[in-house]
Amino acid sequence: MDVKISNISFAEEVNNYENIIVYGARYRGGVLVRYLKKHFPGAKVFVAVSNKGHEALYCAGLIVERLDSYIGMSESAAVLIATQLRYHEEMEDTARALGFSSVIHVDD
Repeated sequence: MDVKISNISFAEEVNNYENIIVYGARYRGGVLVRYLKKHFPGAKVFVAVSNKGHEALYCAGLIVERLDSYIGMSESAAVLIATQLRYHEEMEDTARALGFSSVIHVDD
C-alpha cells in the first residue's frame, strides 16, 4: 500500500485538529503513521484499536492503546480509520459512539 493523499480537504481536516488518532495498528495504520509524521511533523499522532487482544503493542514506533482510552480528547482529535474497507463502517460506529465527531476514512 502506497499512501498518496493529495486531497486538499484531507489536509485541511487534519490541520483543524490538535490530535490525530490513527484507528488501526496493522500495516495500513503503520503506513499512515509514517505518512503523518513526514507530512504533518507538528501533529500529535496516536494509534488506537478496538481491542488490544490480538494487536501489536507498537505501531510505527508509537504505543497502541484502545480507542476508548482517548475519550478525553474526543473534541480535539480527528480519528483516521486505517483498515480494510470492510471494517470502516463498524469502526466509525464505534468511534462515534465514544463521542468522536471527526471520523475520516482513509483507503488505499
